[in-house]
Amino acid sequence: MTTQPDRILGGVAFLVAVGIALTARTFRVGFYTDPLGPGGLPYLVAGLLGGAGLALVLRPTQLVERSHDVPIAKHGIVIFGLILYTVILPVTGFVLTTTAFVVVLATAFEGPVWKSAVLGAAYAGLLYLLFSGILGLPLPMGSLFVRGG
Repeated sequence: MTTQPDRILGGVAFLVAVGIALTARTFRVGFYTDPLGPGGLPYLVAGLLGGAGLALVLRPTQLVERSHDVPIAKHGIVIFGLILYTVILPVTGFVLTTTAFVVVLATAFEGPVWKSAVLGAAYAGLLYLLFSGILGLPLPMGSLFVRGG
């Protein structure tokens, strides 16, 4: 037995993807940037979203018993963690803040603390290398670690 909401969601996702792709066609810049132009990222998002939407329309998931009994405290931990993340990010920097956030989330959902810390540090470090090193996008170092800050 398949679920009808999956097909509806897939159809909506596909229509949103078509809208994103059509809107990306109108993006213009006054100078040459790259072969894809300014619509490269929206085209990628539209392709992924459209493909996932079509997959749900053509082959919706099987109806399974889902547990909806996540305690409200866990929702509060996630929301509080996101708010705290934005507050302490400028002070402690991207790597330390992201590592701590991953540890908090993992332990809130019964993950082991030690593994969460190791994986959180690896995740934060790899993201920092990707954004700062490869893509050249600056991420906050944190005023705590900057001399004179």
